[in-house]
Amino acid sequence: MSVIAPKYRSVSSEEAQKAGQQYYREKNYEAALEAFSAAIELSQFPASALDNRAATFEKLGDLRSALKDAKQMIQVEKTGVNVGKFWKTIKLIHANPSIRRAIFVREKSCREWRKLKQPWASTNTG
Repeated sequence: MSVIAPKYRSVSSEEAQKAGQQYYREKNYEAALEAFSAAIELSQFPASALDNRAATFEKLGDLRSALKDAKQMIQVEKTGVNVGKFWKTIKLIHANPSIRRAIFVREKSCREWRKLKQPWASTNTG
């Protein structure tokens, strides 16, 4: 659990979320990040705050953190994932070559590992 900024300790997650949205509209992304982080800590189901914080990280150029929050948001929602949010995650992956490369390397290594574990498996696995 992260430390909640003092000014958000006595507010609800909804109030922190609204504050973050206002800061985001004002392009005060650092303050928005602080508010969304507080909303996440204060909420039992922080999918919306995670989505908002992912967008804020994206504006700040921190695509790794944006992707992490987007993935966590999808996990929190589990069912009824908003398709728009899913495509936003895909957009983040495609926007960052190092993330795309890491995914490619991981998938390739998984295929190679499966070949080692199952030498009889087809060599044409993609």
